[in-house]
Amino acid sequence: MKKKSHWANEVICLKKLFLLILALLVLPCLALAEPMPLEEAELFSVDLREDGSRLIRVEGSAPLLVLDKEAEVPADLPEGTVVLRRPVDRLLVTFTNAMSLIEAVDALDAVRLTTYDLDSWYLPGTADAMKQGSLLYCGSWKSPDWELVLAEGTRLAVFNSQLDEQPEVRQKLEELGIPVLYDLSSHEASPMGRLEWIRLYGVLLDRENEAEQIFREQQALVGELQPAGESKTVLFFHVASDGSLYVRCAGDYMNAMLSRAGGVNAAADFWPDTTGSKAMEAEAFFALAREADVLVYCWSFGGKPQTQAELLERCPLLAECKAVQSGSLWCTSPDWYQSSAEMGTMIRDMALMLSGGTPVHLVRLP
Repeated sequence: MKKKSHWANEVICLKKLFLLILALLVLPCLALAEPMPLEEAELFSVDLREDGSRLIRVEGSAPLLVLDKEAEVPADLPEGTVVLRRPVDRLLVTFTNAMSLIEAVDALDAVRLTTYDLDSWYLPGTADAMKQGSLLYCGSWKSPDWELVLAEGTRLAVFNSQLDEQPEVRQKLEELGIPVLYDLSSHEASPMGRLEWIRLYGVLLDRENEAEQIFREQQALVGELQPAGESKTVLFFHVASDGSLYVRCAGDYMNAMLSRAGGVNAAADFWPDTTGSKAMEAEAFFALAREADVLVYCWSFGGKPQTQAELLERCPLLAECKAVQSGSLWCTSPDWYQSSAEMGTMIRDMALMLSGGTPVHLVRLP
């Protein structure tokens, strides 16, 4: 067997030394990561990287890397990753769920633009920010004031899945170089999974501790609920301006909330794999409504009755329902659909409604 020459051995040693030096130079740019443990949310993930940066992944969005202002950008990022340096600010937020979570972690100062005007807001902090001028209305999410969006130096636009309905809006954002965070919280099957998106905003806006505290507090409210005695049936509904009757689908998150509160969906057999509301023929609707123990009118949709008499004037047959006759006609509060950060509170409210207590976000129509 032929022995390696002295020079060959030196070449091998030099190669090893070169690789070692190269590794020492590259390793600081490669950050080890572990996933953020999530309990109920399924539609986003966060890599907690050893260098303190955070990599957010949401289907439909480019990965977002959040890191300190002076930190070196890691070399091992997924292709197309958008780098956002702390503090992340000058956000455009286009729907209420996200704003509720941002307000809850005390990060409203990071939001500059919204597609809801002042009269549309029931979140107190958000409404105050608009009154003070720190938060500006930039027009409909379908056709924002692009000059204002550009003039304000928008760094990130937060949209939900409705963006798919307006491809020209997404195209314009791409032309302007404004990255999009695609918030899918409303697609989470679990109500508390919707709330857990507060952890994503905690990461994005450097409020991780605040987000964790709020999630745990809301989670505890649900955990403290005691099993009720006899389960009551509940029907969530609203009456459209043309008189059409709508019920919340069996697969909707409000019925999942009801289940956690100890109630039973009176329309459990209707659209179990669908979210939102569906129109129902009057005969089928009243077959359910007459026997339901509790009726809950979804105030933000269709007409907005202030009293039981006003609702009965629009839909007289409701007077024949057991729930109306027993004083169990309730209504969601105006802020119901803007209070994502209070998901645990609202589940507890449903339990209080069923047990004769006094809820916060549900009111008995006088």
